[in-house]
Amino acid sequence: MEAILKYLKTQGAVLDRAYYERIARWAEWYRGHVESFHKYRVFTGIKRIERTRYQLGMCKKAAEEWANLLLNERVILTTENKKFQVMLAETLNANKFYSRGNQLIEKAFALGTGAFVEWLDSDGAVVIDYVQADMIFPLTVENGEITECAFASERKGGYYIQVHRKGLVQNKMIDEKGKEIALPDGVAEEVKSPAKLFQIVKPNIVNNIDLRQPLGISVFANALDQAKGVDIAFDGLVNDMLLGKTRAYVPMKYATVQQVADGSKKPVFDPNDVLFYVFEGQADENKDNKIQVTQPTIRATEHIAALEDCLSRFSDKCGLGADRFKYAQGTIQTATQVISEKSALYQNVQKHNLGLRDALADMIAAIAALKGVKAPGEISVTMDDSIIEDKAKRKADFIMEINAGIRQAWEYRVEFLGEDEATARAATGEIASDASGEDDTAGTGGAWDMKPGAGKKPAK
Repeated sequence: MEAILKYLKTQGAVLDRAYYERIARWAEWYRGHVESFHKYRVFTGIKRIERTRYQLGMCKKAAEEWANLLLNERVILTTENKKFQVMLAETLNANKFYSRGNQLIEKAFALGTGAFVEWLDSDGAVVIDYVQADMIFPLTVENGEITECAFASERKGGYYIQVHRKGLVQNKMIDEKGKEIALPDGVAEEVKSPAKLFQIVKPNIVNNIDLRQPLGISVFANALDQAKGVDIAFDGLVNDMLLGKTRAYVPMKYATVQQVADGSKKPVFDPNDVLFYVFEGQADENKDNKIQVTQPTIRATEHIAALEDCLSRFSDKCGLGADRFKYAQGTIQTATQVISEKSALYQNVQKHNLGLRDALADMIAAIAALKGVKAPGEISVTMDDSIIEDKAKRKADFIMEINAGIRQAWEYRVEFLGEDEATARAATGEIASDASGEDDTAGTGGAWDMKPGAGKKPAK
């Protein structure tokens, strides 16, 4: 990282080192273990013992959830150009787009930013790189959009850097000290760019950490206190179970050493075993000089209630709604019910889709440019709506509206069976309106029966 920042500064880039330190911090939470938080000490009466806090890894879980909601196999990418559509499908398959793309969105929502980067290999095939936040270095920003950018990747002995300027891509190799070195064989120093060959993806939320920063923020950047609460609650639950067993309070004279048969001495109790708590015993045998045993009551119900409350707060702060995660049967379970259009999750999915839809459309345009396709036609990106719409309910509502005379039967076939209007009208026995504007449903008053074989006019 230091070598990359040092080199790019020689190229005129103005980069905020502190922001990459924030990205590294989010990466720690994403991995699930933050040394400064998950390591703590417990005093046993003799010394402090280092402990590791149990954790649920909810920051990764939140990023996974967003990736699954936004980019999955139900996201459809299409163009009007049939020939290019075949090329596009082949390119996406060759680059494992749905798998790798989903992973990129997960890391982008965890670390704040991600990027699709396209280029041509020696065989003329389009390659899509999936770049995470700590290897993205904005160079030029216009109206909040990154228009020129450098992308880096680790290589043996140094780093490979691809610098995207307007109309030009420059390839560089630097060593671990930031000094430029020779490129690998077959890699050109400069390549003309037929279009913008990168697309930035990030959570569609304002970067309130640095309002001028073009990179995004982690979806849990403002939920770290809540993430700590979740792990503290879970750690309390586990420790309550561990320490709910019999606990012995031992006078100091029993906890030191004793002489064994061979004359050697050894501790009576293992000083690292937190089952025992040592205290200063009295000299008088009749006073506080006995081993005292306690058997605490395990407060599982209270701990689980606290954990669920912390999960709710964390989920809400990550934009997933307050009821997205539940702790049940010893595991974190994700709500699978269809959400309403008024819910916070629905609104946030739609908001994040705005940026992702544009990025995917631009990616398709970049692939077309690299393939030399001058007229890819209209580009369409259909996002997954399966979690948002209850299609069974919509079908039932459609039928009710047909029976009420609000809709026509052919509309049902278009909406749910995927037929075009002419085919749907023919199947239901309806005739399209003619040029005179006469009603094509004249004389068809009454309710429509949506049973199999329906479509004929009802008996008057």
